[in-house]
Amino acid sequence: MAGYGEHRDYGGNYRSSGRGDRGSYEREESAGGGSDRGSAGRLSFNIYSSGGNIWQTTWKAISKAFGSTKLTLGSETRTLKHCKAWLEGGGRFAVEYLVQWKPQCRYLKDTLTRLLRQPNSLTNLYKWGMRSLLRLYNAAKDFTRKSTRKYLRRLIARVFLRKFDLSLSADLLIKIKFDDRLRLCELRKVVNDLLMTCDLPTCFLGRARKKARIVWQKNQTVGELLHNHRAFAARPVLTCSCAGLPYPRVDGHVQFRLNKDMVDNPLLANARNIPKVSITNRVKLLSDEIRVGFQSWRNLQGVLPTVSEGMLAECFMDCKAQSYSELSVDEVHAAKKRFDGLVLTPLDRNPGETVVMCPMIYYQAMISTFVLNPGYTIMQVNEGVVLRELREDVNAAGLRKFAKWEGKGRIGSAYVIPKHKDLTRYRPICPTYLEPMVRTGRVVARGLNFLLGRLPRGSHFNLPAVSQLTSALGRINSSINQRRRVPDVKATSYDIKDMFSRLPHQEILRSLSWLLDFHKMKGRSFVRVNTRGKGSSFGRTTGADHWRLLLLDEVFEFVRIELQHTYTFATSVLLRKDVGIPMGKTTSPPLACTLCAFFECMFLRSLGKYGRQVFGIRLVDDVILVRYVMYTMIGLVSVGWSFSSGNADGARSGGMIKQGCYPL
Repeated sequence: MAGYGEHRDYGGNYRSSGRGDRGSYEREESAGGGSDRGSAGRLSFNIYSSGGNIWQTTWKAISKAFGSTKLTLGSETRTLKHCKAWLEGGGRFAVEYLVQWKPQCRYLKDTLTRLLRQPNSLTNLYKWGMRSLLRLYNAAKDFTRKSTRKYLRRLIARVFLRKFDLSLSADLLIKIKFDDRLRLCELRKVVNDLLMTCDLPTCFLGRARKKARIVWQKNQTVGELLHNHRAFAARPVLTCSCAGLPYPRVDGHVQFRLNKDMVDNPLLANARNIPKVSITNRVKLLSDEIRVGFQSWRNLQGVLPTVSEGMLAECFMDCKAQSYSELSVDEVHAAKKRFDGLVLTPLDRNPGETVVMCPMIYYQAMISTFVLNPGYTIMQVNEGVVLRELREDVNAAGLRKFAKWEGKGRIGSAYVIPKHKDLTRYRPICPTYLEPMVRTGRVVARGLNFLLGRLPRGSHFNLPAVSQLTSALGRINSSINQRRRVPDVKATSYDIKDMFSRLPHQEILRSLSWLLDFHKMKGRSFVRVNTRGKGSSFGRTTGADHWRLLLLDEVFEFVRIELQHTYTFATSVLLRKDVGIPMGKTTSPPLACTLCAFFECMFLRSLGKYGRQVFGIRLVDDVILVRYVMYTMIGLVSVGWSFSSGNADGARSGGMIKQGCYPL
């Protein structure tokens, strides 16, 4: 295509050879033989290959650069991009032209480089046409760094939007409810035909057709249709409604696990199954889905395309009789009606299993977990007053710009789900995804995880991810094997009970201050977090590339205010959490890990030189403690959560010094 690339002709001879399936593919050039020019200026030379499938340069790169070159073997002629099997099989090939494709728009990369060095040159792009700007937008892919490509495309898209009122980031998106009868290839043809009827420039239509997306929408699972525990958790009063029902009981009330024997269809027992949706007029629904996709498209200009049912006839395939069993939505609704008035909730560690219980049992669990819990305080004011006080404290602390306030935010409603091993115990869940400062909380959580990961490795037991467990155990084994004598090694694993609900706020702030002070002593006053991608950094980054600077002092103030204003609804009662942090908040995991890392560091320091004989690995609330004994004794006392240490004299006298590690 003119403007996008050109073919260049080269002459000369070279000899190539390959050795075996696993040998390297070598290519060497040789002079002479084949420089005879005809009347039309044709060049001829030979290629020799001894076979093999290992290419020194990847076949994709060779095919892209020289794919139009014609090779002749015997009486048959092919282009190079179709001769991979020939070359790997070996032989002598005749070449008339060596044609190399090179892009002609390399000067566009120089323009983009100049744009990076001189941002003021962006005003010159307003003089460019639509086709030229599209080519410049595509030329950004020549840069290696992803952040550079995104930054350049964002600048060009801004110019494109202001000049032509068309957004390069708004692609046509058609959301289709999943149906195994639909053929996406035929549906894409229909969407392309509808795009051609839009009143848009031809060059932009080509890009729109290429970027149009058709995505499946997942149907509701059995659990989404069946479970109703959140609705019961929001009710202020619940009474017993299981009298006379023929179901298993615990302490006089219905409570049992839903299994295959209690339902008509065995597929109902697994809450993760997706029932098949039966729609009477699927063609009309598909037409409406396409129409909605075009209506929501930012770049639509002109009249809305008309979708007729005749155009969609080819999009459906004939359905044959299925040999496997199916589950319909009507069966799920029938099962829900059968257990009407009872609470249906998933399990904590097994969301595919459903528990059916009396509302009275669930109400008692909500009252004991939240309302009567000494860690919560009942608020006598409404939600609006609480949010107004929170916003006033944020402004008073100077965090008006730091905390991105969502005007439509509100306080979430808590609920409980029974645990898998014991149905009489419950896991409290406090959703916070609707809170006004939830976006800032996500950014702060990323920054805290980054700061925690930059602590000295041997000063705490925190393990960022399960994938690092193997390397952590390898370092422990390596340290033990370096000893001259083989020590007595013992390992113990524990679980920190009620880690989130029992953490004191003062201790959380103390540990956070310790973490921030450590980095301040290193000369760091801020951390940069990528709000839309992965990665954090202490250095300077591109400000427009979704990187946000977080001052360490502002991070501390934000966490302090969040701990003071942690609210939730339970049985329609507004509660404030005074002890611990709720499960569901984005900053809860890094704060809990920071507190544990702080006290682990204090514990290891208290052991002095004997701290080198203790190793630990902790993944959130699961702890593995490894110790070895040579001349002194360093052990673990399994009384509450206390580590014990002793020196040589104390060991001889049987003395033991107990020190608490975690303040729980």
